[in-house]
Amino acid sequence: VLSGSGDRGTQVLVNWTNHMLGAYGATLELSRPSFQAEGDDAALPRLIAELERGEVGVLLVHGVNPAHDNPHAEAFGAAARKAGLVVSLAGLPDETTALAHWTAPDHHALEAWGDAEPGLGVHSLRQPALAPLYDTRAAAETLLAWSGRPASAYEHVRALWRGQVFPLQHERKDFEAFWREALRRGAVTAAAAARGEGRFDPASLARLGAAAPAPAAGAFEPVVYASNMLFDGRQAGNPWLQELPDPVTKACWGNWASFSPEDAARLGLVEGRLVRLRSGALSAVLPAHVQPGQASGCVAAALGYGRPAAGPVAANYPVEKMFPIEAEAAGGADLYPFIGRGSVAV
Repeated sequence: VLSGSGDRGTQVLVNWTNHMLGAYGATLELSRPSFQAEGDDAALPRLIAELERGEVGVLLVHGVNPAHDNPHAEAFGAAARKAGLVVSLAGLPDETTALAHWTAPDHHALEAWGDAEPGLGVHSLRQPALAPLYDTRAAAETLLAWSGRPASAYEHVRALWRGQVFPLQHERKDFEAFWREALRRGAVTAAAAARGEGRFDPASLARLGAAAPAPAAGAFEPVVYASNMLFDGRQAGNPWLQELPDPVTKACWGNWASFSPEDAARLGLVEGRLVRLRSGALSAVLPAHVQPGQASGCVAAALGYGRPAAGPVAANYPVEKMFPIEAEAAGGADLYPFIGRGSVAV
């Protein structure tokens, strides 16, 4: 049983289920973990607290957009103004570069040398497929230059592999032969100490805390998911991906709110009817989509839309100016003022 949730309680319950199923050591092998999509949800709040206390002299931002793509975006935007210097290494404009004092744009991934360890003992190389199209510089070269050790990204990666990866393997005695073979194959396997299989600690169940209160009758549960085309919004400025139809709804060039056929019939919704989703002081107006197979009692909307600083393709043009909202013309009420589950209303 797998879960993509970053909630600790959810993961504890998932691990408990796997423990009861006897999955550890059978279908689940934890001795050689994957290092992909690793992160620390608590790190950003800690950084925001340090920024607010004025403890950050220089903030370098690379590969992330904390001013937009997380629940703490607003707090980060306010706290970042207290940093002595904010430098973004983003290759494209985004909400964080709008806060930065300087931007040193990175190459696109297809233009740059790089490497990775996607899994324990697996080392891969990334080779440029084309010359840089714009006036950018590899982030590694920028950081090397600022640290007083200027070198090309190729030289840097090659030196790392000579010193750290080459000694781990025993197939090749000559580094040049090993390097050429690694470039040809794209990845190599090397010796790595296997980690423990891992076991579930039943005591962790006692630390879950109280269960969430039961939802009110007729309430909606919000389901917010990463867009298949735009992911968390990082591809929102790409018109080719904006016009790519969603594989389930077939919609493109905009977001939507999906309802089950039963909920749509109960609310009197038809395809394209505008609804307002409310979460505290925030709200968004989206066209409704009736989705066969969706569970009743929930409303689903994708991440990745509504970008205020990602270029003209992703511009957050208010939908209220594009389409009239009938109910708001009479007293300013929401189209469907139902109390939602948790903090969401439709």
